[in-house]
Amino acid sequence: MQYQPKIDPKPAPLSNKGLKLFVNEDLKRIPHLRYRTTVGYKYCEFLEQAVVDQFQGHRMTPQLIDAMARNLTAYVYQKFPNVHPHEAQRYACHAAIVGSNPVAQWTSRPYLARVDPVVYLNSKIKPLPLQNQQVFKLAYLILLVDGQGFSQLQSLLNKLDDGSALIMVHVPLGLDATYKSVQDLVNGGTKPIKTIYLQTNRYPILGGHSNNLFALLAGLFELQGLGKWDYVINLSNYDWPLRRNSDIHKILAKRKENSWIDFWIDHKSFAQWILRPTLVSKDNTELYHPPELGMAPHLMHHWQPYRQSPWMILSSRAVSHLKSNESILFLSQVEFTLNAMESFFATVFLNDQKMRDLVQPDKKRYVRTSKSGQLQWIGFKDRYIFPPGSEDPTYLFMGPFNSVGSYFGENKMVDWIEINHMQLTKAAPCRKEQLGFRDECIRELVLPTAENDDIILIALNSAYLKMASNLRCSLAKLGMKNVIHWALDEHAHETLMEEQLVSYFAPLVKGSQKKVPADDPQMVQIMRNKPIILRKLLNAGFNVWYLDADTVALGDFRKKQRIYTKLYQADVLFSQSAPTPISPARLLLQAPLINAGIAYFSANSKTVDFLSDVISLLEADRRLTDQDAFQMIINQRTIWTGIGSTGEDEYSENSSEDESDQDTASERCRVHFLDSQEFPNGQLYFDHPNLLTKEIKIVHSKAPATQEKLSEHQLWFLDKDSCLF
Repeated sequence: MQYQPKIDPKPAPLSNKGLKLFVNEDLKRIPHLRYRTTVGYKYCEFLEQAVVDQFQGHRMTPQLIDAMARNLTAYVYQKFPNVHPHEAQRYACHAAIVGSNPVAQWTSRPYLARVDPVVYLNSKIKPLPLQNQQVFKLAYLILLVDGQGFSQLQSLLNKLDDGSALIMVHVPLGLDATYKSVQDLVNGGTKPIKTIYLQTNRYPILGGHSNNLFALLAGLFELQGLGKWDYVINLSNYDWPLRRNSDIHKILAKRKENSWIDFWIDHKSFAQWILRPTLVSKDNTELYHPPELGMAPHLMHHWQPYRQSPWMILSSRAVSHLKSNESILFLSQVEFTLNAMESFFATVFLNDQKMRDLVQPDKKRYVRTSKSGQLQWIGFKDRYIFPPGSEDPTYLFMGPFNSVGSYFGENKMVDWIEINHMQLTKAAPCRKEQLGFRDECIRELVLPTAENDDIILIALNSAYLKMASNLRCSLAKLGMKNVIHWALDEHAHETLMEEQLVSYFAPLVKGSQKKVPADDPQMVQIMRNKPIILRKLLNAGFNVWYLDADTVALGDFRKKQRIYTKLYQADVLFSQSAPTPISPARLLLQAPLINAGIAYFSANSKTVDFLSDVISLLEADRRLTDQDAFQMIINQRTIWTGIGSTGEDEYSENSSEDESDQDTASERCRVHFLDSQEFPNGQLYFDHPNLLTKEIKIVHSKAPATQEKLSEHQLWFLDKDSCLF
């Protein structure tokens, strides 16, 4: 049995509004005598059984069309002797039967109503017999870019061929040596079920020519004849997967029968592409856009044209729709247009009422290009573009990628993808670089640094690396080395990792490497993730001191923490933005304005609930900063236990909790505020030192703090890369 595209049994009628779908109601309204099927073409065989509009040329015959096409072919040759003969003939035939174009000009409106789908398709894509229909989850169509990429193709096939996917490889015409190598590779398999095939219908590949589109369509139809599958993905030999086939299918199956095409409206480009005829040279190396041929009429004028990325994921249903009558009519229109592959699929699907809702505006792959649109190689330094761990990742593939190279660290990238994407499960061993995206690893990776489950979290970007080193020095002088870091950019994270320091880096939460003010919009958005990260650390069982990188420790603040958490049963501690007035009875008249750059969070359920409330508020109002949300939840849903303490003699570290007369029955989080005398901000410390009468524990220097400024006030403890003490 031969493979035949699905067609409708009756020719398509037309209305005054353009070509309609084949429904009986249309046939009742429009006289049958207007449209007829023409037969007897000799020179233009692919027009056999074309439906024409007799109102535009009732005396026109296939023989006259053939004769006109021969004359037009001669005209094209006269102007452009290097045009491919087959291409010139097909263009001449198409121009002749349309009639209403600058080179034919025998009718004011198109004579052609539609081509016969089977005849036309078979003239460009040789029909193949159906094979034994094996069942697969996925299908891949790999279009070989050039003859230099055989090693990359071999590497890609080894990665994709796990038995669950049907794979087709298209080797362009002209690459005979490469075709032989791929043929030997495909035929050399020893698996009981063949899964890799060479595409039978081959085409020369040239950027912008419709042969690229026909190569893709031929591969899609051939894959449907070889087996049953849910989704087909087109790749080049320079692409690389970021998930296993089973994971890819699971992710795609969440949207049953959907297809993924990155599309947009670009009338300017589309007008240049589809209205200007494009012909290829005899050697398939050059395109011509002859202005003498004028503009080509667009028969599908009732369709909205779309531009799209050539990389797609199509459902089996979508591929079947490509054989519909209107799809083939549109295909015949774009055969002689520029960049047909970058408009055909989106335009066909989005102009169909049943298919348009099944198209997702995404290609699920990362394509690296320069500002000028040139493809650029992906390397190891780009790994954070592909954050691991997501159940619905942004990217499933990436390219261009030289999987057998090492110049851009590609070998390391392959290993990194294998560890962090292909083989990543909750049972997989934990690695230091996975701290930011594997919550199940937080306890294991942070515990060696913690001190009695207490940790100090420092937030920094690259501009604050030196400032953070100074903070670590000040902490080390006080005997505190239980420090981990929240890196806000890739360079900061890599620097910390090289120094064997613990770095929490979430690839989806990253910003500039430069020093920016706290109210910078990007920094504000990044810091809105602070309560999320704190909650993860608390859920892992750690009590967390949070410090901005521009703070400096001058005294052991841990004793104060123990006083407030024992004596006042406080769950959370915050420093203040400014001193807060209190009543003579030392009662808070209002919640102080907090400074979220110095804070402590105890690992218990009330603190976790407090952070969850902050996170919910931030999700509900994207205008809020993290400090705004902390302040609002403190004002509305917490118990304030006071500011500082009257004196350390009120508390003994050996005392029991029973000695406190505080009410601990409430489920609300208890917040205590640090004394601004002991935890001053930079303005108070630098500008009003005479107001500070107590022993200082931490100074929050804040911007525009510099090394010179801190040195001037004896707050600099770093000499080059080492601590001064």
